[in-house]
Amino acid sequence: MIDPVEYESKILSGEIPSCEYVKMAVKRQQKDLKRRKWDYWFDRDEGLMRVAFFPNFLVHAKAEFAGKPFELDLWQAWCTYVFYGWKKKKNNARRFKYSYIEIPRKNGKTTWKAGEGLMYMVIEEDFGSELYCAATKEKQARQLLNFARGIAKKSPLLKQYLKVQMYTILGKENDSFIEALGSDSDKQDGLHISMGIIDELHAHKDFKMVEVLETGCSASFSPIINMITTAGFNKNYPCYNYRKFVIDIISGKIEQDDVFGIIYTIDEGDDWKSVDSIIKSNPSWEHMNQDDIIQAQQKAIKYPSAEVGFKTKHLNVWTDSEQVFISDDAWMECDLGDVDFEKLKEVPAWGGLDIAATVDLNALCLVWEIDEILVAKWWFWIPESKVHEKEDIVDYYVWSDQGYIMTMPGNALDDEVMARDILDIFAYYKIGMVSYDRWYSGGVIGRLVKAGFDPEKLNPFGQGPPSMSGPIKELERRVLLKTFNHMGNPVARWMNSNVTLAVNAAGDVKFDRQKSIDKIDGMVALAMGMGTWMGNQEDEFTGEIRFLENL
Repeated sequence: MIDPVEYESKILSGEIPSCEYVKMAVKRQQKDLKRRKWDYWFDRDEGLMRVAFFPNFLVHAKAEFAGKPFELDLWQAWCTYVFYGWKKKKNNARRFKYSYIEIPRKNGKTTWKAGEGLMYMVIEEDFGSELYCAATKEKQARQLLNFARGIAKKSPLLKQYLKVQMYTILGKENDSFIEALGSDSDKQDGLHISMGIIDELHAHKDFKMVEVLETGCSASFSPIINMITTAGFNKNYPCYNYRKFVIDIISGKIEQDDVFGIIYTIDEGDDWKSVDSIIKSNPSWEHMNQDDIIQAQQKAIKYPSAEVGFKTKHLNVWTDSEQVFISDDAWMECDLGDVDFEKLKEVPAWGGLDIAATVDLNALCLVWEIDEILVAKWWFWIPESKVHEKEDIVDYYVWSDQGYIMTMPGNALDDEVMARDILDIFAYYKIGMVSYDRWYSGGVIGRLVKAGFDPEKLNPFGQGPPSMSGPIKELERRVLLKTFNHMGNPVARWMNSNVTLAVNAAGDVKFDRQKSIDKIDGMVALAMGMGTWMGNQEDEFTGEIRFLENL
């Protein structure tokens, strides 16, 4: 049988690589055990019994472990042992009400907590106890519930205790149950909660769900609120502040006896590009798909846009959502020279038209695939007033003289003039389709259609990650492989240097206009053009035409 105490000695001796936060949690436990005249006592037998429950009662339900006894990893065993071992002297209720565990993905945290919920239903003597898997949406909360349902179905010894249904697990003898609970659930009041499990706390924009669980726990004898999460991209969300609160507790800066916390990550100064950093932050490394994670690391080293996602998901490093895009050196290596424009006229052109405002810079970008190279060409329009505003900073006048930018007198662009210019460009090339911001409500699109341009060739295109992530990542891939040719356009070069990416919780990206250094209109137009090109490629397996319309 696993001896959880073994974990403490291996952590502090360095036999198991770990960050300072893990060492803090271990030292806190050892310090607490030495305390005298305290309100709590440690029941070693209780802690060991909880650890032993998993392999004796539960089996895994998925993948290569399906049907095998649910053996906890050493770190999971230690956390379970410590959390359930501590009790109050006055009534033997649990010391800990809150558990905060932050760890990279693929370390089995969700499966472990699903098993813990089943353990509660079998071991605890509470009649009518209510357990909830909680998330921002009920559909998301059901994911953890489904893990529990799968384990319960596969574990023969649980059949005498539990009845598994589609949306709940029922206790046969004690009238208890496990259900999913989301902020969109009808039932949020009048709950009598014994245990709440919140998965991926970092994604919660507020702590309303935590508050719902806390309110529902008020009448329970010894309730538990389990919070499990990976790191997140938004440090303004409450999870990050709670994380700092937990760090203050385990470091001894403040005393909060009812909170158990542990954080698995790397330390400041560690080389995130090393395999040692992966091992250090992933305590279940021996049982993980190591090749996949190392490949993800190599991709993040090669592709800058993947760096934030890798650090957050696999090293549990909290990062700002913005990420610098393609370096200028890499960009300039894709100046593959001018292309014969007569040759461009022979193949379809796919475009992006960024015309968000007539008082600022607007851009059109067309892309062609020529001999497996993606070629891009831009046209820009800007009011004369904007040129004057930044004449000492940006080379607008030079670019205008060189023919890269068209300027118009006054404070705003003339829709009619710009539409005529665009129609002249479209008449010269073989236009397949052109995308524009689907929220654009200006007059240029209407003028194009009124002038006779085929409306079927104009496509509203989303600006968020679902639409933009694919084209942006494809652009980055092609730049690094040098299968992209921008023909040395200086305006596009400047705009590329301004780009900042925003990354969402799924690792998808978009251009962040607000945090970008300066104008990026040409890069937005390029991404839409690439997205349109990508969406109109012939599917080699089905022969069907795919089109990413209105994503």
